[in-house]
Amino acid sequence: MVRVRQALQAAGVQRLLDVRLNNSSQLAGFAKAQDLPFLLRELVGARYEHDPRLAPTQDLLDEYKKRKGEWAVTSRQRHDQPTVVDAL
Repeated sequence: MVRVRQALQAAGVQRLLDVRLNNSSQLAGFAKAQDLPFLLRELVGARYEHDPRLAPTQDLLDEYKKRKGEWAVTSRQRHDQPTVVDAL
């Protein structure tokens, strides 16, 4: 945890924007949504925000898992699909 704090301080982090679709799964470890606000505030005085609109869709994640982590292939297939960034 000391290295995490040092890295956040060195980068001058004031806010962490969590764009994960599944920010509370058991795979998230200490980075679960309910823990992050407290840790960030206590470690470096930073804020936590969650905005899953910037996350890959569930369909895209499922395709990624099906291809066993071939992100370049998965993202190329979806490259022509409209994104939330287009809508902003």
